[in-house]
Amino acid sequence: MTLQLDIARSHLETMIERLANIPKATADDDGDYMVPAEHARFFARVDGEDQPVIRVFSVIASNVTKTPDLLDAINSINSHLAFLRTMWINGQVLMEADLIAFSADTASFADSCRRVAIASDHFGPELIAKFGGEPQFERSKEPGYAPEKPAYFGYL
Repeated sequence: MTLQLDIARSHLETMIERLANIPKATADDDGDYMVPAEHARFFARVDGEDQPVIRVFSVIASNVTKTPDLLDAINSINSHLAFLRTMWINGQVLMEADLIAFSADTASFADSCRRVAIASDHFGPELIAKFGGEPQFERSKEPGYAPEKPAYFGYL
């Protein structure tokens, strides 16, 4: 682990603590942080050593079988997104936004959670209906969930 990576993780922890109003953000064994924001659950992690990147993501669904049709659907979704991407990893369908770690602030981090939420809501139900799986993001929502749509290009 490099000093850059340590600093980026500390920065991410501070942003999570401020956004979620929690005393201490801690990573799980995989290096993922649970982020309670927008009345739902997101995850964040830091990747990359020379240029650390913060990855903010939702798990749209788990227990999804990878098929050519699923990958085609994900590719089609990605062709409609800017600043976000959908992917299948280890039986899960994820929606992800990336931020340059040292350029991110709490507002841009919160905005990434909001964009991930809106895209997950828009594309998730259809993916689950078509390809199956357990709806994880939908189950993470709390009363009051209603992310405000960003007023700029690229959120869908």
